[in-house]
Amino acid sequence: MSQTVQVYRLSARFVDERDAPPEIEQLKLYTLALGHHIGVVDCLSPVLTVPAADFFQMVRHLPDGPARNKLEGLATWGEIEIRHDHARVLRAAMSGADKAPGAGPWVEDFVSCLQAVERTPAAYLVVRLSEGPGDHRR
Repeated sequence: MSQTVQVYRLSARFVDERDAPPEIEQLKLYTLALGHHIGVVDCLSPVLTVPAADFFQMVRHLPDGPARNKLEGLATWGEIEIRHDHARVLRAAMSGADKAPGAGPWVEDFVSCLQAVERTPAAYLVVRLSEGPGDHRR
């Protein structure tokens, strides 16, 4: 089975608000910032699937530096997280990546995902390497 690279983005967050009165909106926002450690569950939605061979071929043509290292980490770890502080660096390094071998229309979609993360600092992407549609690794 061929490997794919799947990109997921934060689509919703749930907070257990049963014990929180409406007057503590700031506390609710603070808990969202802290994340899942205090009862916040992140919901990720798939936004892009790319053949792994195409993805890594495009990555090999990025300039050496932190952006390329970040994306190459997918081969080592099987999953990477792209937060606000990574998005701008990645997007800048990918300028012209749509012309690299292995690139396709998916590059523009990936760059759009990075731009969305730049605009919303609490948002992030998870990029996962999988064996294909039936892969349910966690």
